[in-house]
Amino acid sequence: MLWIGNNQIRVIHVKYVIYHLRELMREVLTREEDQVVMLHCGLLTDGRSVSFSVIADRLGLSCEQVRAVYQNAVIKTRLAIPGSRLEHWINCYHRVHHPYRRIGFYVDPMLEIPCWDK
Repeated sequence: MLWIGNNQIRVIHVKYVIYHLRELMREVLTREEDQVVMLHCGLLTDGRSVSFSVIADRLGLSCEQVRAVYQNAVIKTRLAIPGSRLEHWINCYHRVHHPYRRIGFYVDPMLEIPCWDK
């Protein structure tokens, strides 16, 4: 489960980041890509990550196919962030709550993609 502490402002911020991220994912990903990301990241299973092999069995694909779907989905989502409501929310939050920090939110789509397979 995602632990974010008891700071109410942070709790609300994280809630809206997740909301806008899910909205963005629904816009840019296929249903299969969305399902693979959600399962692998533990967002459909109470925070428990599902391995690529288990996802592959569920979807009737190979492990490598599922890994490729996951990696492509993460890149597609990252590429869609600029100009999105997610980017706008994060920038507005930082402008209000961290006014002396440099404003600018950028996610490099080619950063290493997190993987929780053991």
